[in-house]
Amino acid sequence: MFFVYIYQLNSTTFESEQERNFNQTSQIVKQLMENYLNSVQVSQDITSKSRTLIESFQNEDYQGLESFMQEVEEFDPSNTPDIRFLYQYGKIAWEDGRNEFFGISTEQLLQIADQIDFNHKWYFLNAESKLGLKHLMFRRVTVVDSYTGEVVGHYFIGLVLDDNFAFLRELSTDANLKEIMLVEDGVVIASSEPQESSRIKIGETLETSDSDLANANIVREIVLRIDGVDTPVSALFIQDTTKLDGFEYRMASSLILLLITVSIIAIWLTRIVHRKIDKEIMGVLHLADSFDSTKKNIRFKAQSLLSLIA
Repeated sequence: MFFVYIYQLNSTTFESEQERNFNQTSQIVKQLMENYLNSVQVSQDITSKSRTLIESFQNEDYQGLESFMQEVEEFDPSNTPDIRFLYQYGKIAWEDGRNEFFGISTEQLLQIADQIDFNHKWYFLNAESKLGLKHLMFRRVTVVDSYTGEVVGHYFIGLVLDDNFAFLRELSTDANLKEIMLVEDGVVIASSEPQESSRIKIGETLETSDSDLANANIVREIVLRIDGVDTPVSALFIQDTTKLDGFEYRMASSLILLLITVSIIAIWLTRIVHRKIDKEIMGVLHLADSFDSTKKNIRFKAQSLLSLIA
């Protein structure tokens, strides 16, 4: 019973430690994603306040805008969004052209601009592109001339979540994950390991039966929160539990070895005790026999003495 109690106690401790480890990993994933979005936001806010941007915008110097945006991208490529465009008076004044790479037309950018009503907030939008359904995140800031207070236009940035391999791979490396996927409405839209995740194909509904990872991995899903608000996008991450399972196996093996060792010691001690008891019993019996012989000898001598006296 003692060993059963010890095993149950260790198993409970192991499960608690495992849960704590996964919770910490979840927090790391959330923090890394929030940090990335915050970095992109800061870059957008700083760019929108640049005098070069404002003056080029006011003077309709689109070549100057193009050169300035290229400099911004070269200076901080890691925080450059997937799509950028400037909006003014109901039309697209400038776009970086990468929207076409994702199959999104200029007309669709206009539609996206009309759907966004507030500044400094992320909007989650779905767009039917030439390459299929795209899951997008867009944010708008107002470009204001700080000298006159005039609203020059709006600066939009967008992130394409679909097949965002580079970001997810970096995220999985930083968080020490085997794989991480982005999920929206139960559909996997991006994965850090697209070649290895053939069991859950991009664009297919995620079901428990689709994954055969349960034996060697732990799958957890966390909701992406931005500015304290839950978003429709979840991050599903996979952690390899081989090492954890190995630790549990070693723990169980150690307990079994300890049980065997204690049993052997107990048997050995029992035999030693039995031998000592047998030895003591033999000694007592020998002493009793000696005492009985001595008693008989004394009685014989006493009888002989009485015969002589008589």
